Amino acid sequence: MRVKLRWVLLPALGLAACALPDNPSPRSDVAAAIARAGLPPDGQPYSYHLLAVAHLPVVAVTADSAAAGLPKENATDGNLTTPWSNAPANSASAFVAVQLAATTSLGGVSLKTGALPAGVNYDLQVSTTGTTWTTVLAHQTNATWLEEHKAFPAGTTGKYVRVLWHNNPASPTPHFAVYELEVEAPGGASPAPGASQSPGASPSPGVSPSPADTPEPGETPSTSPSASPSGLEVKPLIASASSSAAATPPTLAIDADGATAWSNGPAGEKEAWLALKFPAATAFGHLTVKTGPQPAGVSYKVEVSATGTTWTAVSGNLTNTTWLAETKAVAGSGQFVRLHFFNAATSPSTHFAVYDVHLFK
Repeated sequence: MRVKLRWVLLPALGLAACALPDNPSPRSDVAAAIARAGLPPDGQPYSYHLLAVAHLPVVAVTADSAAAGLPKENATDGNLTTPWSNAPANSASAFVAVQLAATTSLGGVSLKTGALPAGVNYDLQVSTTGTTWTTVLAHQTNATWLEEHKAFPAGTTGKYVRVLWHNNPASPTPHFAVYELEVEAPGGASPAPGASQSPGASPSPGVSPSPADTPEPGETPSTSPSASPSGLEVKPLIASASSSAAATPPTLAIDADGATAWSNGPAGEKEAWLALKFPAATAFGHLTVKTGPQPAGVSYKVEVSATGTTWTAVSGNLTNTTWLAETKAVAGSGQFVRLHFFNAATSPSTHFAVYDVHLFK
């Protein structure tokens, strides 16, 4: 059994807790976590704590299918930016399951799926054999891009834990995704001594947030699969968008966090855009964009503007095929640069998303 240290935001008045980034900046990261979780912003007394979470070791992972480049192993690799995703598109259901070393008492799971569209949900099931399953939590949803905790009823035991997905029959999402699935021992998370903080406070002496699990002997710590390209990065002042889904504002596309994303508002929009404003007219030679694999017929163009009102395309239709930050050899100049997304005509994507975008000279 491994114990993981994690910062968790604990609002007062019995509101649900949500995870914070590792080594949070007291005000900016706390405020961002509050916003992403849809919790009341100001006027609520919040504190954040370093919690000790006991995770049970996983010995195997299975799934009924996997999309190209998104294998089942991604769901348990300790990397919150790499998901497992099912295939084919628009499946009515799918599953990913983990096997523990032996039948044991289970406290719950920590699960990152991203914010789920309306009508999409999953059941959490347990088994002692891997063939006969018992649903312990039905019709679960995740509302944020954080790793969310789901507590099992007291007395739950099992050797296998499965996430069984159910699509929205009226407006199916193209794919399900699990970025991380961790099984917790009973008791869930308990505060580490001396680790409580209030927003704006300094860390307790001798207590530092852990940026990742401490590797077991012989393990290699996980790292982001994408590397920064050559060239000097030019940083925008602000980001704006044609629309935004709940808890996915355009600022998440420029926060240098590959696990958080801007996403457009109304589902199935024909077009949407994300725009960046720079301090002055800026020339760039290439950019990196992380969108995740895009369904057939979905594309985007890079456009530039001197005013933010009249736009000129400097690329043709671009697509991303992986969950990496992909480099696009596109050059242009302007004080404003935007990614202009176009949906598929026959089988439109529910939403567009940009996890990260960076411009380089």
